[in-house]
Amino acid sequence: MKKYTQLALLLILFSTNLFAQKIKQREIDEFTKNKVVRTSWETINSDLKFTCSIRGTIINDSYYLDFKIMMGMGGVFAIPDGESIMLLLENEEVIKIHNPEHTISSVGEGATGMMGSGSDGVFLSCKVAHEQLKSISASNISKVRIYTTDGYVESDINKRKAKKAKKLVELLLKE
Repeated sequence: MKKYTQLALLLILFSTNLFAQKIKQREIDEFTKNKVVRTSWETINSDLKFTCSIRGTIINDSYYLDFKIMMGMGGVFAIPDGESIMLLLENEEVIKIHNPEHTISSVGEGATGMMGSGSDGVFLSCKVAHEQLKSISASNISKVRIYTTDGYVESDINKRKAKKAKKLVELLLKE
C-alpha cells in the first residue's frame, strides 16, 4: 500500500510540473549579445470562435506577448498592421496590444503542437509596456478580443486559464 501511495504522489508531482508555466529559454545570443527569455505557451482560449495561445518574451529590456491564433471556422484571415488585441481584466481595465505588422494566416502558424498544425493561423509578437504586464499580474484576464480584417472575435476566459496567463506574466516580471 505504501508503494502505491508513493507512486501516486510522484504522479501528482510530475503532472503538476508538466502543465506548469515555466521559462523555456534563457540565453545570451552569441552573435547579437541580446538577452532572450521566453516562457512556455499557454492556451487562454479554445472554443468554436477561435483558439488563442500566449507566451511571454523578453529581448534585452523589451517585453513582448506572443500570440498564436486560429479561427474556429478555419480559412484564411488577416490581422492588419496596428490592429488591436484587447484584454479585459477582472478589474475592468482594458489592455490594448497592437499588432506590429500586417499578418496573413498560413497553415500551422497558430498551432503550439500537433493540434491545429494543419489549420490556418497566425503568430504575432507584440511589444508591451512593463506597466501593462504589471496590470495583468495584478488582475486576471476575463475576456479577449481580437480584431481582424473581417471585424473582431471575442470570448470569455475561464478562471483556470486566466490564472495560468497571470502566472506566465509574473514569471516575466521576475526576470
